[in-house]
Amino acid sequence: LAMCGILAVITACELSDAVIAFAQQQSKIQMHRGPDERGSYQANQNILLCHERLSIVDVQGGKQPLHHCYDNHQISSIVNGEIYNHKAIRENEIHSQVNELLYTHSDSEAVAALYLQHLKDNPNDSFEESGKQLVSKLDGMFAFLLVDALSSTESANILIGRDPLGIKPLYVGYVCSKHPNSSNPNCFEFEQNNIEQIWFASEMKSLTQCCYIEECPSGHFSVVKMCTGSKLEKLNYKEFYHPRWYDHPSPIQITDESVAVEMVQAQITTAVEKRMMADVEVGVFLSGGLDSSITAALCKQYIDQRQHQTQLHSFCVGLENSPDILHAQEMAEHLGTVHHERIFTIEEGIDALENVIYHLETYDVPLLRSAVPQYFISELAARYVKVVLTGEGADELFAGYVHFGTANSSDSLRRECKRLTKELGQLNLRRCDRMTMGFSLESRVPFLDVEVMESVFSMDPELFLHKNSDSSFRIEKDLLRKAFGHLLTDKVTKRTKLMFSEGVGDHWVRSLDEYCAAQISDDNFASSVSQYSDNPPATKTDLFVRRIYEKHFGPSCSRVVCLWTPGESF
Repeated sequence: LAMCGILAVITACELSDAVIAFAQQQSKIQMHRGPDERGSYQANQNILLCHERLSIVDVQGGKQPLHHCYDNHQISSIVNGEIYNHKAIRENEIHSQVNELLYTHSDSEAVAALYLQHLKDNPNDSFEESGKQLVSKLDGMFAFLLVDALSSTESANILIGRDPLGIKPLYVGYVCSKHPNSSNPNCFEFEQNNIEQIWFASEMKSLTQCCYIEECPSGHFSVVKMCTGSKLEKLNYKEFYHPRWYDHPSPIQITDESVAVEMVQAQITTAVEKRMMADVEVGVFLSGGLDSSITAALCKQYIDQRQHQTQLHSFCVGLENSPDILHAQEMAEHLGTVHHERIFTIEEGIDALENVIYHLETYDVPLLRSAVPQYFISELAARYVKVVLTGEGADELFAGYVHFGTANSSDSLRRECKRLTKELGQLNLRRCDRMTMGFSLESRVPFLDVEVMESVFSMDPELFLHKNSDSSFRIEKDLLRKAFGHLLTDKVTKRTKLMFSEGVGDHWVRSLDEYCAAQISDDNFASSVSQYSDNPPATKTDLFVRRIYEKHFGPSCSRVVCLWTPGESF
């Protein structure tokens, strides 16, 4: 396994020494994602791959870029993420002739292995079909780029793919012929028929040289075909992940609450166990809320049963005596974890704003409010472990947010759950990835296992309403409480939902808004709002954060940002 930063560049003309050196420099900007090893590989005269590695599985042997030869195919690949089924792929999908070409025990090699096997079994398939078959067989969180350069010609095919929910980021940037040597063009007249270079990176901060930046959508892949004299074109993304729940309404298969509870219990337990895969110690974020406490309890259960490691480190963040700090202490004592706390002050939070926005790569204020405490807890956890499990995604799946209580029907509640889950890659998962990887820490999200999501969305949405059939109050995420309450303390089982930024201390949110508002006068705010066509700031806090964002990424990157809009489906 190699959680990491990936970067690649494709050029219309032959790679120059200057472009190679610049690409390696831009890759180094992402070194916080992978400080253990650096690597680069020139796949042919037009393509360069770079990799910053955080070593977690096959620590000694998994260096990237990976390189494999098969007939006249020179195959190189870079992978960011975790392929949970990599052993099953090797055992069930890969035959001996291809197995002999593999040279690591890394899960990242599963990408190249699947491509090699498909190439051997189906030599006449199109590259696009090969790519679709490959990416559909991966179970995990991933973003990757694979190059098949034909040694008999100067042609090459490039495949990129991103996991179903966008847990791992992947940006694509284009440089037009007007700005091949600019470090920050902010090109508002990007001509997609005149592309000089295409760049790929894990983080947007490595693509500020590009005229136009976009995200590879979650659950999609794309191919680039290069041959002598061909022009570079804007990528066309193809969907490979479209489960039944993506459509609405989707089939309801489970209506009985006891069956739903049993399924939730079994599948989330399996999802947590799947994510304990590592050759290094695994820890857990523990806020003392329902979701993180379930995750911590299942981690501890797995460790005690399998002797997977000798102890479980848990981590909590908050203001002094905040709700999360107090409840996490109770759960940590109950489970017997080695517990660590990061008590931060309002002043520390304000001082961290610029760094947090730089790593977060968005100006969404609700996301920023929770990103600051996660920045502090990630810094703390990285001193002890390389991997943490979190409770991200449970509120979207199980209708945990307070605003779900205002849903006027089970249909609108389910529609909102689906919408927020689909947007996670641009919102909470972005926060989770950027804040943890900012300190070379990998986060894993068991609630967002593909099988868990598909099962939950096959359950009757009536089971998720915040009221019973007689209109009496039902506590949110009741199914989760019934499935795992026996593993938790009674107080935590009954604890109601707080937003992450509230749980660490609601004084933080008020103080942040007061500070930002004090930096901008009424006249300045009134005259500035009209300058923004994309997501115009609605408050002084919005404007203050937006200006810090544009200081690092420029105004042309504003279109990449998605804002959190709770209740849009109601």
